[in-house]
Amino acid sequence: MTSPLLELLVAIIVVSLLLGVMRFCQRRGYASPPLRLPLIAALLSPFFDFVGFILPDFLRTNQTQQYLQAADELIVYLAAAQLASWLVFQFPADINIVKPTAKIIRDLSFFIASIIITIIVVQNNFSINLVGLAATSAVLTAVIGLAAQETLKNLFAGVSLELDSPFQVGDWIKIDNISGVIISLRLMTTRIKTITGDTVIIPNSKICNQELTRIRKGTPAGQVIDIGLDYSLPPHRAIHLITSVLRRHLMILENPEPYVKLDHFADSAIIYKIYIWQKNPSESIRLRSEVLEHLWYTIHRDGQTVPFPVTEVIFKEKANTPQLTKKSLNENLESIKNLEYFRQFETPMLEKLLDESSFHNYGAGETVIEEGQTGDSLYVLIEGCLQAFKADPQNHTERLLNTLKPVAIVGEMAFHTGQPRSATIRCLDVSTLLEIKRSSMIQLIQADPSLLEKIGILISERQAQLVQVEHVNHPIKENLIIAMMKEIFLKSEDD
Repeated sequence: MTSPLLELLVAIIVVSLLLGVMRFCQRRGYASPPLRLPLIAALLSPFFDFVGFILPDFLRTNQTQQYLQAADELIVYLAAAQLASWLVFQFPADINIVKPTAKIIRDLSFFIASIIITIIVVQNNFSINLVGLAATSAVLTAVIGLAAQETLKNLFAGVSLELDSPFQVGDWIKIDNISGVIISLRLMTTRIKTITGDTVIIPNSKICNQELTRIRKGTPAGQVIDIGLDYSLPPHRAIHLITSVLRRHLMILENPEPYVKLDHFADSAIIYKIYIWQKNPSESIRLRSEVLEHLWYTIHRDGQTVPFPVTEVIFKEKANTPQLTKKSLNENLESIKNLEYFRQFETPMLEKLLDESSFHNYGAGETVIEEGQTGDSLYVLIEGCLQAFKADPQNHTERLLNTLKPVAIVGEMAFHTGQPRSATIRCLDVSTLLEIKRSSMIQLIQADPSLLEKIGILISERQAQLVQVEHVNHPIKENLIIAMMKEIFLKSEDD
C-alpha cells in the first residue's frame, strides 16, 4: 500500500478529470461518464491506506493489510471497468464513430467483467481458487444453480430479446393484459409505461414465453370496432352512414384509409367491423369512445337504433340529455323569431316552416357541415355550442373562425345560393339543431316571392360583416345572390 498523501493527490486528480469530462459531455450533448462508482473508488482508496497507517500495532497484521488491499483493488478495478465500458461502447456512439450498443449488452459486459475482476482479486490476495472450488463442489454448484434459476432465466431471456430484437425502446407493445410504450430493456426486466402513466416491470422470461403485439414508433396504429345495426337498415346505407362518421373524425388517418365491412348476421342485428388507424396508439381508447358516440348520434338522426337481443333502452323524461320534442321546440319559437332572418316571416308562415322541419342531436366533436360539400339544409342551433373552421391548404390545418351559441343560424349561404359550404361546422359540446330543408323554404318563397329579396339583402349584409373579420375572401354581391336564389327557389315556378 502506498502513502495516503500520494493516494489522496491521485484521487483529487482523478475526480477533477472526471468532472471535466462530465462538463465537456454535457456541453456537447453526449452521455456523461459513470461517476458514482469512480468517485467512491477515488475517495475510498486513500481512506484504506489511511486506515492501514493509523491502526494500532496489535491490529496491523498481515491479514488485516491483506483485507484492506483486496478491498482497495476490487473497488478501483470495478470503477476502471465501468469507465472502460463507457469509453468503448457509449462515447464512440455519441461521436458517431460506431452504431449505438444496446444497454443490455453494456450491462452484460460489465457484469461479466465484474465477475472476472472479483475472481482475480480474491485469488491474488487470498490464494483461493474460486473457479476450481465451484467446479469441484457439486453441492455448492447445485445450490447456486437452484437459487439463481429465475435470475439466469431472465438474464438469458434478456440476451435473447436483444439478439432477436422483437421491439425497441419507444415501441408500443401489448402482452397479456398489459399494453404501453417500451421505456427500457434491461438484463433482467423490461419496463413499460401504460396508458394510465404507470410503469410496469415485466421479467424478460415472461416476455419470451408470451405472445405480444408490437407497433413500431411512428407507425400508424389500427384497431377494429364491432357494431350491430338493425336489419331494417340496408347494408349499403349502413356502411355509408358509418363511413361518413369516420371521414369526418380528425384523429382517424386518411392513409391507411378507414373502411367498413359487413361481418355476419347475428340474432338481432347485422354486425359490421370498422377498421381505423391513428397516429398515437395511446389514444386508441379515446378514439374508440368518440367513434361510438358519434355513430350513436348519426344513427339516431337517421331514425335507426342500435338493437339489443333482450333489453330495450327507453329514454325517460328524467334522462340527463332529454330529446327535443315539438313541445320544447314551440317553447323556443320566441327565441327563433327574434333572429333577424326569421323576422321576415309572418307567424303562420314561420310556424308552418318549423312544423315541416326536423331536429337532430349531435355529439361533441361531430361535424355538422363540411367545407366544400354541397348542402340543401339550413340549421338553427337550439342547444349546445358550435365552432366554425376554415381549411388552410398550404399548412394542411384549420383555423377557428367563430364560436356559435344558441340561438344561431348556420349554413345559410350554401342553402340559398347552391354554392359549396364555405366552412366546416363542428360541435364543441353535445348540441341540438333544427334542420330546415330547402324544399320547405321553396314553398314559402313561391307563395310570397317578396321574401326572396328580403332574405337576399340579409345574406349580402352578413357577407359584408364576415369580410370585416376576414372570414370571407371574396364576398358575393347582393344582386348576384338574389339571382342565384331566383334560380333555385323560383325555377320550378317559372317552368
